[in-house]
Amino acid sequence: MGAKMNELLGRNGTNGPTGSQGTRGTGGRRDTVSSRLEIQNGDWNAENVLRNLQRDDVGTFGVYGGAKLRSAYQPILSVTHRRVVGYEALLRPFQNDGTQTDAAQFLASSAARGEQLIVDRVSRAAHVANYVSPGQDAWLFLNMHPDVFCIGARHGHFAAGLLKHFGIAPEQIVLELLEHQSYDETTFQEAAQYYRDFGFLLAIDDFGSGQSNFDRVWNLRPDFVKLDRSLVGRAEDSVVNQRMVRHMVGLLHQAGAMVIAEGVETRRQALVMMEADVDFLQGYWLGRPQSAILESTAHAAVARLDEAWAEFGHYDRTLARDWQEALRPYRRALHAAGRGFAPAEEPAAVAQLFFTCPGSLRFFVLNEAGIMEQPSIINPARTRKFKPSLKPLHPDVGGNWSRRSYFKEALKNVGKTVIVGPHYSLSDGEGCYTAALAVPSSRGLLVLCGDFELVAERPAGQTTEAGTQLLVVSDGEGLDATRSVIGVASGVSRHL
Repeated sequence: MGAKMNELLGRNGTNGPTGSQGTRGTGGRRDTVSSRLEIQNGDWNAENVLRNLQRDDVGTFGVYGGAKLRSAYQPILSVTHRRVVGYEALLRPFQNDGTQTDAAQFLASSAARGEQLIVDRVSRAAHVANYVSPGQDAWLFLNMHPDVFCIGARHGHFAAGLLKHFGIAPEQIVLELLEHQSYDETTFQEAAQYYRDFGFLLAIDDFGSGQSNFDRVWNLRPDFVKLDRSLVGRAEDSVVNQRMVRHMVGLLHQAGAMVIAEGVETRRQALVMMEADVDFLQGYWLGRPQSAILESTAHAAVARLDEAWAEFGHYDRTLARDWQEALRPYRRALHAAGRGFAPAEEPAAVAQLFFTCPGSLRFFVLNEAGIMEQPSIINPARTRKFKPSLKPLHPDVGGNWSRRSYFKEALKNVGKTVIVGPHYSLSDGEGCYTAALAVPSSRGLLVLCGDFELVAERPAGQTTEAGTQLLVVSDGEGLDATRSVIGVASGVSRHL
C-alpha cells in the first residue's frame, strides 16, 4: 500500500483535477452532475471528514444535512467455509430527534442537491470507523453510486487518507457498485482500473437487473457479483428458473467472479442458492443488519447456515437415489433397442421399444460423423404439440448433431448408454434429456438416440440436478463404476 498511498497523499490540493480536464460524460446531464459534485467537494477531504465524526453509546456517526449518518452491518457468509467472511455496511440516517429517515429517500435528495460525494465520504468514514477492531480481517463491502465511483477516482487521496488513518489494508475493502446508468464505459473502466491498482476489490450489485448485466461484468472484471434478490426469488419458483440461475452462476465463475446471493429470506431460498453453486449468502434469514459487528450475530448466522447444510446433505443423497430410479426405464429401453437394432432395417421397430417409456418424444440414429441420415421418428403418443413457429427447422434429416454432448459422450463410452440434459430441443422448442448409445456396425459406429422429458420434474429446491447438465453412464441394468452426475456448465461433479 505504501508507494501508491504516498503518491496519492502527495497530490496538491483537496479537490483533485477539475475545470479543463472535465469528465467524459455521455451527455450534458452527466457533465452537470460531475461539476456540481466537484464544486461541492470543497474542504471535505479525509482530515476534515474524520474531524466531523462523533461518537455516542451506539457508535461512531457522521453529521451532514441535519442528520446523523449511522452504520448498520449485515453478515455475508461463505457457503463452503461455513463462516462469516464479510459485512455489507448500510447507511442509516437519523434526524436530531432520533427519528430514522428512509436511506433511499435521503440519498435521492442528496443526489438532487449534487451532494452525493459528500454524503458518500461522511458515511464511508463512519462505516470504516465502526468496522475497525483488533483482529478484524473480514471484507467490508461499501456501496458506491457509479457517479461517485467515477468522480471519486480523481479524489483518491480521500480513500488513501481514510485507510491510513485506520490502518486498514485496501484489499479488505470491497467497493460495491450500485445498479445505475453511469458514465460511458471507457470512463467507468478507467475508474475501475484506478481502484483496482490501488488494491481495492470490486463488486457489482443487483446483477440481473437494469445496467448490471454480463456486459458490465465482461468490461469491469469484478471480484464479486451480487445476484439481484429478484433472481433469488424467481429461482425458488420453478425448476426452469433454478436451472437458468445455475448456468448464470457458472458463467460468472468462468468470468473470474465470486458470486453472492443477497436477499436470502428463507431456508428454502438458501438451499436453492447453495444448489446453484453460489459462493456466498446474505439475507435476513441469516442475519439482519445490526448497528455493530457483533460476535453473537456471526454465531447465529453460522448456525442458520449449518441448518441449511444439514438439510442439503439429506436431499442431495435422496436425490441421487431418486435419479437412479427415474432414469432406469430409459437406460433399459435404449439398451434393448441397441440389442435389437439392425443397421440394414428401418429403425422404426426398435424405436417402439424406447417409446414404451413415459415421456419419450422421438428416436433417431446418427452416423459416426453425427449426421442424421434418416428423419427422426416421433412418438405418436407424445403430449407435446408441434410448434408451427419451428417449421423452418423441419425436416431434420441431414442435420449435423456432432456438437451435442450426448453424441460426444456416446462415442467415448461405446456400448454404454449415456443420458445428458436438460438441453434445448430444436425439434420442439422445449427442454429435454437425451439417451444415447453407440453401437458398432459394418458402416462404423452408429449412435442410437432417444429424446425424453421426465414426466414429473422435481419441485425447485428439491433437486440437485435442476440447474446442471446431467451426464449418466450406464451399462443398461444399472449405473457402472464410472457413473456420475456432472455440472457441465460450472465444472462441478457429483457421484451418485
